Amino acid sequence: MSVTAESYLDYSSFGTRNAFNEAIRFFKTVTAISGSLKNQNLSDIIWDLLQEEKIGPQQVPSVYSTLLIDKLGYSAKSINFLTEVALKKDICSDIKDWTSIDLNCIYYSATGYPMVFNPKNKKHINEISKFNKDFHFVVYARDLADNNTEVSKAACEDFLKILLGKPVKNVAAYTKKIARSVPAGGGTASKQKIKKQAAVKPKNMLRTDKLGVVVSNELFHNGNVEAWTRIIKSYSAKYPDNQVKVFYDGELIKKLAALFEWGKVKSGTRIFFQVEGPVLKDIVKLKNYLYEGASERFENFLRGPAHKTLKLF
Repeated sequence: MSVTAESYLDYSSFGTRNAFNEAIRFFKTVTAISGSLKNQNLSDIIWDLLQEEKIGPQQVPSVYSTLLIDKLGYSAKSINFLTEVALKKDICSDIKDWTSIDLNCIYYSATGYPMVFNPKNKKHINEISKFNKDFHFVVYARDLADNNTEVSKAACEDFLKILLGKPVKNVAAYTKKIARSVPAGGGTASKQKIKKQAAVKPKNMLRTDKLGVVVSNELFHNGNVEAWTRIIKSYSAKYPDNQVKVFYDGELIKKLAALFEWGKVKSGTRIFFQVEGPVLKDIVKLKNYLYEGASERFENFLRGPAHKTLKLF
């Protein structure tokens, strides 16, 4: 058998010990999640892992594609919102009878960060108020009764109609009785196993004080958010066992996009960050980069392909 260069995957991103070990931890996490999908909704699992920072947002699309599309054969439908769309708080009631359909949703904010939710889980719905214009949204669906692809595709289409406030009829195919069902939300089976497989924080963790960065741009806008995202990603690539936390107005910010979406962070305002890890290095350099990223010089960090990690440290 002849082997060509095209037959090889690009493994250059695994070229360091830290990157390789991080990849191994991620693969173990995906394997653990895969074993729990018989009784759980994937978005329930991923939501909790993201909240607990057991996996990173950048890993989410790969998990959904690998497990839902490739492994389980879910159907998917995507749209870009043409206008702002408010998420109905009673959407759980609209689909409560869809007992034989498993639904998973993932959407991308202005920063490109993926966010997930299970539309049958009220806890998730209560945390989301709206989808902004031009947000990219994907719904995954699977017919648990007969694994009928046409039914799964129709469920995707009908869920998007409900999301956009349009009427839906003839949902009998979604209400079949099945021997087992994915929990409507909040299932706990095997979660401890998954958490153990996820990246484990090293012992003897150190923590910096909360360090303030003054915003010197007229507004901490989308470009500044992207600059900070890339700076922190670069730091995490250099120090994978360290964690950078961002705080604003006394609150831990789990999605940097929120700083832009709120539209509150203006020139002269301080955003705080804190680093936690076994060895604290390059903290001053990180602060200087974040200061630049919060200024009108943020574009210095946006050069090059978006998927490439900057080598700043």
